[in-house]
Amino acid sequence: MKFLKCFMIAILILVLGYQNDAVSQEIKRPRKKQKKVIGLIPSLKSGHIRYIDAHMHLKAAKTGNKDKIDSATLNMLETMDKLGIQKCLLMPPPYTSDMPKTFDYRVLARISKMHPKRLGFIGGGGSLNIMIHQSVIDKQVSSELRKRFIAKAHEIAEAGAAGYGELAGTHFSFGPRHPFINVPTDHPLFLALADIAAINGLPIDIHMEAVPKNMPRPKGVGKPLVSPNPKELTENIKGLENLLAHNRKAKIVWAHVGWGHTGERSAALTRTLLKKHSNLYLGLKFHNHSRRETQLLLPNGKIRTDWLTLIGDYPDRFVLGSDQIFYDLNKMLSEKGAPWGAHHSRTIIDQLPQKLAQKIGVTNPEKVYKLK
Repeated sequence: MKFLKCFMIAILILVLGYQNDAVSQEIKRPRKKQKKVIGLIPSLKSGHIRYIDAHMHLKAAKTGNKDKIDSATLNMLETMDKLGIQKCLLMPPPYTSDMPKTFDYRVLARISKMHPKRLGFIGGGGSLNIMIHQSVIDKQVSSELRKRFIAKAHEIAEAGAAGYGELAGTHFSFGPRHPFINVPTDHPLFLALADIAAINGLPIDIHMEAVPKNMPRPKGVGKPLVSPNPKELTENIKGLENLLAHNRKAKIVWAHVGWGHTGERSAALTRTLLKKHSNLYLGLKFHNHSRRETQLLLPNGKIRTDWLTLIGDYPDRFVLGSDQIFYDLNKMLSEKGAPWGAHHSRTIIDQLPQKLAQKIGVTNPEKVYKLK
């Protein structure tokens, strides 16, 4: 009997030992490697700022094709992951009434709601800009048009937009599908929008070549015999200043500073305007397709001293806006297209001192666009 009791205790110890070993192996067993989830920000090298890009375009949106839009969105999120972009703001380009396949904020709002931590949207390029452009053609702002314009501006704000844009003052044509646009930025509808923007606390994003005086069309801006760009350009800085002075509570973001085709958008001109107008903000962009004398970066990739000094002197007034365009994935690959704008923003932000980089890349866009 005593032997049987000892035998049973031994068996029990062996069973419990096996179970404990099994539990131990289960704890130690390595978990299966999780699949990469698109849209998560990867780990970057120490010191890299995960920044906000305040000016991007989703070109596939105009197709209305869900598969192409989803493919372009996937491409965009993957690019953001690679570059350490924590969030971007999508906006329609500045369309005119005679451009085919336009779109505005609705499709961008839908995509943004699917990725709220990564994407936001801005509206008006496919609606407000068309109305402004049409009024210039008609040479009048009818009461009916003004009413529609104001209603649409409030609608965009109520939809959750982070701003109004992309709107155009002076915009050159570089292809048959894009006309030359020239609207004074103190146009009555621009002034009306400034008042609405102030009420809703939203900025206005404006694309405008710098023309500080009447001047001939710069060389290289379209072929002389076929270009829709006029031979003579009309001064436009006074109009911008009138818009800025009209309502100081309206924030105006002059897009694409450090890029341009007149050679006149210099750090010196920008400094003068920043000093005079506290509600002026600048979106930094670089691309080789612009006049070298006013580019943000030198051929070696370093920020030009005059621009770097200006950014340091006005650290609260700059954001990053690459102007990157995303197509569906297949088209992007067929064009062998590395992101031609977005990666330059990473080059810019990595050259700034840590505190300044944090301001330009994160704090400023959060404040200007009221991002959560």
